[in-house]
Amino acid sequence: MIGWWLAASPADPDAWIDRLKGQQKEIIHVHQYFMTALVDARNMLANARDMYGVPESQHSIAVVTHGPAIQGLFRDALWDKLALGAFYKVNDPKTGAPATRNIYLTPQDGEPPDAAVSDLMKRGVTFVVCNVALRNL
Repeated sequence: MIGWWLAASPADPDAWIDRLKGQQKEIIHVHQYFMTALVDARNMLANARDMYGVPESQHSIAVVTHGPAIQGLFRDALWDKLALGAFYKVNDPKTGAPATRNIYLTPQDGEPPDAAVSDLMKRGVTFVVCNVALRNL
């Protein structure tokens, strides 16, 4: 398994859709700029809550990735093993060198502190990786 949150069944690769139970359902499709999708998901939850009084529990947001954006959903060990930082040209903000860890699992400088995969998962956001992009990698 590439990520602890990627649990699709080969028999039913669309089973993740059934997990979208909220009254408000949003899908964010991202090809290249994964951080933008994280901020978008975070903003959808925060804006609905703060501006319209819609509880986060009423939302089901899925961030669906393909192409280079799948990088944001791999464990640190895979980033290191496959040298994904060098492959995707992503530098670790702490070292400036190609990342050997998934930088999207922790808050990024200049971005909202809760726009990270782990924080958004705790708030109910579902993350999906395109199987074709995964096989191509």
